[in-house]
Amino acid sequence: MELGLTEEQSEKIMEMNKESLDQAAIRFSVENALIKHKAKNIKAVSALIDFSKISGGEDGISGIEEQIEKLKNTSETAFLFDSGEGCVKGAHAEEGKDRGKPKNFRNMTYTEMCKYSNSI
Repeated sequence: MELGLTEEQSEKIMEMNKESLDQAAIRFSVENALIKHKAKNIKAVSALIDFSKISGGEDGISGIEEQIEKLKNTSETAFLFDSGEGCVKGAHAEEGKDRGKPKNFRNMTYTEMCKYSNSI
């Protein structure tokens, strides 16, 4: 099946497709690296990546890790990555206080009722 293209035109189209695929591979590699480094917002952090410093070749893609480490270790951008420290895992109820179910006022003295109503 012939498309009516010259050899030169078909080579140019093939080259454009290869460039497009290479750029997609670099973007994919950057996103994977950001996920690996626990970036909180992939889109925001990838906007800070200088893609001109990233190169792809037969050995893989280089230049990503250095930039991510720089972003993680800079005070202005370190908050964009999850460090795993200081996370609140859950809250524990106060010991000895049962605020879940209401008390039975019939069995309380007047002083107990006052204390209970002030603690709510």
